Amino acid sequence: MNEKEKNDSVLSASEGQVQAPSSEPTNAADNDFLRSLSDLRATDLKNGTDTKTPKKKRTPPQVRIRLAASILAVFLVVCALLFLLYRIVAYRKADELYTSLQNEMQQALAGNPLLMSPLSLSPSLSLTDEGEITVDTVATPQDTNTTKKVIMLQLERLQESNSDIFGWIYIPDGETEINYPLLNGSAASNEYYLSHAYDGSYNPTGSIFLDDTCVSNLDANPNSLIWGHNMDFGTPMFHHLSKYANASFWARNRYIFIYTNDYVYRYEVFSAYSAPATTTGICYFSTTDLVDAASRAEFLRLAIENSQIGTQPERMPTADDQILTLCSCVDNGERRFAVHARRMADWELIDGEDNLDDGEE
Repeated sequence: MNEKEKNDSVLSASEGQVQAPSSEPTNAADNDFLRSLSDLRATDLKNGTDTKTPKKKRTPPQVRIRLAASILAVFLVVCALLFLLYRIVAYRKADELYTSLQNEMQQALAGNPLLMSPLSLSPSLSLTDEGEITVDTVATPQDTNTTKKVIMLQLERLQESNSDIFGWIYIPDGETEINYPLLNGSAASNEYYLSHAYDGSYNPTGSIFLDDTCVSNLDANPNSLIWGHNMDFGTPMFHHLSKYANASFWARNRYIFIYTNDYVYRYEVFSAYSAPATTTGICYFSTTDLVDAASRAEFLRLAIENSQIGTQPERMPTADDQILTLCSCVDNGERRFAVHARRMADWELIDGEDNLDDGEE
């Protein structure tokens, strides 16, 4: 038997044999692995990497709320600080603005005091095109005509930049620090000059202004109502009004002066008090409320009864007198402090005055 026949014989024998089961134990894990390979698809293979993204831990709601509250608190604090800074800068600007104007007035007076006597104009002064005041004669402290003329020319210069300026309000002795241009509220509105300086620039210090129910011709108002802020910082405006509740302060500061282009108005304070901040309160009475002698008499009665001064001037007002009222906020705006004054006749003397002229020359 050749080699080929031997091989065929062995192959035939092996094919006819029945393989006995293997005596080695079957590995279940291997079988599972083999089955998984048979079930494997091409789409199951993604570059050999695990594509599952681990789940992010969610921040608990309480933590998120606290975080948002903290951010909001920081934001509000920053806003409050910025607002406070803005107010401080604005108050300083107003202080510089009004102080500069007051200094200009004093320099223009060239040592002459602000006057307490009625108006008497002198033709010896003039205003140049450059806005400078020229004096033909040398002014002296006793030259009342020159002083009045200087004030009028200063008003004219201010009115070139803002026609709403119609006068200048002044209280001697300096304790009230009231020495300001006077604005006509009816030309704009009360709200406008609560937040705008005399030059028209926006400023929370505002201006000293006549109520918009009154007219700038003070002779036509039964009660000329003038408003001003109560400022704790910067220029005080009407901050010191509430001091009129003290009798000794009233005695030293009871005269008020308003200079206009045509006249010097003189007033004597007869009442000062704090009242609720209601639009029907007595300190709001103006021209539109005092329409006849009866309403004026009632207004005066209430003003005198409410007065906290504790004393009275020798001459009290009547329903025929013209009244000036200065008013400002107190107690964080919850109340108003009002000061009422009676317009004095030209022939009445101010303390320390003598030889007053009694009218226009």
